[in-house]
Amino acid sequence: MYPITEACPGMQKEFIPFVEHIANQIGIVWRNDKKEGLPIRVLVKTDAQLPYIIQLPEWNGGVLEQKVQFIGLQDQCFYCKQIGHYIQDRQKHKGNRGKAKESEVD
Repeated sequence: MYPITEACPGMQKEFIPFVEHIANQIGIVWRNDKKEGLPIRVLVKTDAQLPYIIQLPEWNGGVLEQKVQFIGLQDQCFYCKQIGHYIQDRQKHKGNRGKAKESEVD
């Protein structure tokens, strides 16, 4: 587990309990300033699936989509769950390896 900060820019205060609920699903709430509500410090499981958009119920029956930011993420690939590279880098390396093999054949 490692610490990150979960933030929801522009979120209204009445929705903060939803963010704390999400934080509890992805890890352990480590530190939260109850006066401010956000951001929330969370100890995150290495294999946690992090939501980048959450849907919140509005009073009129509608749904509000709220962006979620995670600050302090380690270089973690959410494909293979390993720390040390991002999924974007994994795809680049796969592509480069394939090209190298093609050039070796020529």
